[in-house]
Order: sequence, then C-alpha cells, then structure tokens
Amino acid sequence: MMIIERGKDEINSIGGITLAGGLLNSLNHLKELDAMTFCGIKAGHISHSEILKSFTGLQTLGKNDYNDIEIYRNDDFFRDSLNLRRVPSESIMRQRMDIMAKDKRVVKVLGNSNVELLSKVKNFGREKSMFAQYTPIDDGSNFKRR
Repeated sequence: MMIIERGKDEINSIGGITLAGGLLNSLNHLKELDAMTFCGIKAGHISHSEILKSFTGLQTLGKNDYNDIEIYRNDDFFRDSLNLRRVPSESIMRQRMDIMAKDKRVVKVLGNSNVELLSKVKNFGREKSMFAQYTPIDDGSNFKRR
C-alpha cells in the first residue's frame, strides 16, 4: 500500500541539462566569446560563454524568463552540468545578454558554433509522413558565399 501526501517541496527534473552541457562544452567556437570586450561591461568573474551557457541551460529546461536563473544559482548539478564556475544573477545575465545580442561578432560566433555542432552529426535521419520520407538537407540559400 502506498500513501501519497502533498508536500511543500518543489520537485524538478533537470537531468536533460547534462546533455545540453556536454554539447555546449564541446564547442570550440563558443570560447571565442571570452576573448571579446564589450562597451559597458566591466571585467567580471563570469565569462561571456558562461552567461550564454546559463541562458541556454534555462531554455533547455523550458524556462524563458531571466528571473528563472535564480532557482539555479546554488544548484551544483546545474552548475556542474554546464561546466560553470559560477551561475550568474538575473541582473548580470540580463545585462550581458542584452549587450551581446546587439553585437554582430556574437552573431557570427553563434553561427559558427551552430555549424560546428551540426558537423558533429553523422546522420540526420529521415522524417516520415503518410505521404513520403524526407531527408533534411541544407540547400545553402541561408549562407552568403565569400
């Protein structure tokens, strides 16, 4: 016999964050962010890549508000899964993300990181519908040729 009682503790499963952390930490291009300087940002104890990984970690967990980072500030599992020295506060993450979002260099690094991540996939598989099978391909129309 099981007795189920309602408690006051909030139970959240964040196990999937380890996969996201593994993928993010494997990206060499993402480390380029840490060498960048941005107007209005003092040298901090939290690197630019750690800010981005923290934000991506929130997105991975289905959290879409900067304030949600406060739940994970003292969470060792969240920090270790994303290989962070420190988890940023809501205000630091918001400020840094707002400034980085306006910088074209960051957009380039993120694009390169995306290509790096996709290049690690050997087989994208097939999508099936009742009408046909589809293989995802890139026709190159989204990239400018040099």
